[in-house]
Amino acid sequence: MFIRGQRLGPIRPGVVAADDDPAMRALISHALTDAGYQPYMAMDVREAMDQLRRPGVAAAIVDMLFVNSGGRSGLDVLRFIREDRGLQHLPIIVLTGFPLNHDVVAEIESHHAELWHKPVDVAHLTMRLDEVLQAQIAHT
Repeated sequence: MFIRGQRLGPIRPGVVAADDDPAMRALISHALTDAGYQPYMAMDVREAMDQLRRPGVAAAIVDMLFVNSGGRSGLDVLRFIREDRGLQHLPIIVLTGFPLNHDVVAEIESHHAELWHKPVDVAHLTMRLDEVLQAQIAHT
């Protein structure tokens, strides 16, 4: 069982966190490390997809809007995760600092992702990751 601050086996659970804001990436990275996770940070959609291929990734935190990703968004990352048989099980938390239209919210929900609005309390974020991953372990 994963207990905050302790390792799950020989490797800490990895969490891919993708956000184009450097300050937000740093905040999330520190919070994940403090909570016992191995953060894999990404600044755009392509990098998020690359980081998701790392072994040991247990969850993803994905910003909805990426300014410099050529029109790609967090939805592209969600689709990538759900279309990859090796990643389909990953819990996903989507972050947004902007209001989203009904169709976008419906697509996020169709991917079984949680939607969180910024500003995010990183203590609550890491506690939620703990809960989700503990539930996943209990069901395996």
